[in-house]
Amino acid sequence: MRLSRDSEVEMNPRLARALLPMVTGAGCMIALLSAMNAVLAWRNAAPAAGDMIAFVASGTPANQHMPRLYVETAEGARCAIDVTTIQRSGGSFLVEARLQHPADRFVLRWIGLRTAEGEADCGRDRALVVDRQQLETLVVAAATGAILAPNGVVAGEEETAQDQPPA
Repeated sequence: MRLSRDSEVEMNPRLARALLPMVTGAGCMIALLSAMNAVLAWRNAAPAAGDMIAFVASGTPANQHMPRLYVETAEGARCAIDVTTIQRSGGSFLVEARLQHPADRFVLRWIGLRTAEGEADCGRDRALVVDRQQLETLVVAAATGAILAPNGVVAGEEETAQDQPPA
């Protein structure tokens, strides 16, 4: 670098070309690390015991094509959570515990009229075991009245794996 008559700093063109990839790389690293930090913070911000997911009875849900989630009861049986039914009749889930093994799962206490029509109904008061994806589906459905399926498609537009009955 040298000073010109106007006292401005001029940069050697070779130095400028050499610094450009380094500055760009540093910017990309900062962006990547920030994104990784945000994902880790979101992943670790799981619901804790005592958190509640409440569905206010609406009579008619905004979206009639919500998924049916098949979950385990604390006794080991399976039953269905039909999001449309819960939005219609109301009810709530209380997070009782977070299970670390075998996977990131949660024990929820359901209290409400019913979780589904027919024999798949979990009942009025039942401890249920759900995975993180099912829990997030319930949280979003309670908060917005609609859900985003795991593949990023608005529920009802495409069938998801959660829509399949138990084997």
